[in-house]
Amino acid sequence: MNKLRSNRYQLSLGLLALFIWLILPLAADEGMWPYNLIPKDYLAKKYNFKVTDDWLNHLRLASVAFGGASGSFVSPDGLVLTNHHVGRGAIQNLSTPERDLIKNGFYARTRDQE
Repeated sequence: MNKLRSNRYQLSLGLLALFIWLILPLAADEGMWPYNLIPKDYLAKKYNFKVTDDWLNHLRLASVAFGGASGSFVSPDGLVLTNHHVGRGAIQNLSTPERDLIKNGFYARTRDQE
């Protein structure tokens, strides 16, 4: 009898987890649109933010692609922000046994060190 209760309990937990997993996307806020289909009126109404063509163009030009990944320019001189895994290969190539950038990272104290 205890085994039957245990199986029912596990099944109930599994079904509850599945239900939660299935309904979570329903609560998500929309937010990924191609540049030419951004709902300007919706964003203005919901977030009190006016999307202009100049702002969209600035956003488009600030985005970069790295072989299937993405990043954003954060300076006018080409400094790019992206995820660590995107640049990991380049970081490994720049590392030496004496200067392990993967393990220790790199911090530019001045603009000239970047």
